[in-house]
Amino acid sequence: MAFTSLGIVLISTFTFVLGTFPELQREEETGFPSDFPWAVFLMNIVDNIAICFFIIEYLIRFICAPRKLQFFICPMNIVDLFAILPFFLDLLIGGLQDFHIMGKAGKIVRLVRVMRIMRIFKLVRHFAGLQSLIYTLNQAYKELGLLMLLVGVAVLTFSSLVYFAEKDNPLGAWSFLDSFWWGLMTLTTVGYGDLSPSTFPGKLIGGLCALGGIFILTLPIPIVVNSFASYYKNRLWRNEVAYKKRQRAKKRREMETLMRDNLLNILTVPGSPINCTIAGEEGK
Repeated sequence: MAFTSLGIVLISTFTFVLGTFPELQREEETGFPSDFPWAVFLMNIVDNIAICFFIIEYLIRFICAPRKLQFFICPMNIVDLFAILPFFLDLLIGGLQDFHIMGKAGKIVRLVRVMRIMRIFKLVRHFAGLQSLIYTLNQAYKELGLLMLLVGVAVLTFSSLVYFAEKDNPLGAWSFLDSFWWGLMTLTTVGYGDLSPSTFPGKLIGGLCALGGIFILTLPIPIVVNSFASYYKNRLWRNEVAYKKRQRAKKRREMETLMRDNLLNILTVPGSPINCTIAGEEGK
């Protein structure tokens, strides 16, 4: 069941990616007929099969859950719900458009269809590494919160400084939003290059911002990495112990079955000492 679910998730995600090509988009999205209608039809069939499988899987898991309320609170079940929710929203919006209750809502429809990419998060259920990563992020919320705080303070500080440094620049004045965007990109060492200071004070502030970003981003990262490595090794060890227990239990059942069969063969074979003794007692 797990391999089937994993395969369907990968196939549905692959068809979603293919559906973003202009040649493979539906006519109601582009306004023009598709160059490959058979491929669009095939992708729709694959998507419908995948969503039916996800719905059945979700319902079976809900029926088998001993605690119904806790089932809806579980993060993985929330991911499963959001994986199938776009299908019903797409049907609802399409029905409202057909009955002229809702006007042209192309952006809403595209947003709903983009939400299908959330199916990829169903892979977390099948990979121990992804589960370990989520657990690590949950446990290291203090370190991550400290990182966000330091980044926010640094971005606000350097953005304000570069704003006043470039405010009177004749080549082009910056707004505060521009300086904030520049500060975030520089501090995280991304550096798109769409904005760059041209004055000497602005360049000096930019250099300090880049150096500060290196120190700020590297401080909490080792803590998170060590936590992830420790939890992942512990999880692998527990999985190995559970596997060995299952193997021992399987061998024990096989030995019990073999001993029972051998005992029955000894009792039922004619001429065996046990069988002769039982037959003699019955004759008396």
